[in-house]
Amino acid sequence: MKRVLLPFILISLLSISLTAAQETLVISPALAAHLDNIEVITSEIRGLEVLTPVERHFPTREEVQAFLQTSIGEQLDDETVRNELQFYAAFD
Repeated sequence: MKRVLLPFILISLLSISLTAAQETLVISPALAAHLDNIEVITSEIRGLEVLTPVERHFPTREEVQAFLQTSIGEQLDDETVRNELQFYAAFD
């Protein structure tokens, strides 16, 4: 299952496109509406009301890279990485 989720997660995180205006992050109205919709749906599915506003944090590319390096580094030892590389190389 890791083999399926890891590439999806990496692509999703790295494909987030945001525009920064100096130090203030500006997101598109479409993205804001989409995030609002996710909050509503999540609340309905869980049967829980929102008690406090959801804080939205959009990490920078550098923060995502640091997180992934740390996270993957903690989860994968050298032998596992070698085995994964052989697995993917076998399928070209």
